[in-house]
Amino acid sequence: MESISTPQDYFILVIEPHTQVCESLRIILEYWGFRVLAVSTVKEAEYKIISHNFIPNAAIVDLSLSYVEGDISNILHISKFLAQRDLTIPVIAITGNSDDRCRTVAKQMG
Repeated sequence: MESISTPQDYFILVIEPHTQVCESLRIILEYWGFRVLAVSTVKEAEYKIISHNFIPNAAIVDLSLSYVEGDISNILHISKFLAQRDLTIPVIAITGNSDDRCRTVAKQMG
């Protein structure tokens, strides 16, 4: 019989610069049973991944963290960082920005 995955089997990385939003995401995900590492910067995420041997199953990243005139370099940076460690995981972009350019960039990212 196959074992059934539960949320406790998954680590979720949250990168969100707004403290209240970051904390809210952490609380909700933990309530649903996921294990969560919530940080406010890409650099902090990299440090925790390296220093604590944290291996996430998915990442949720605030698009506005890197969105400046269509710049998605921070999301690309964390994706590249994860790939260099053979961590092929989904990176989910979230944003509270309803700007048309932001929407276009998000669609281009996939």
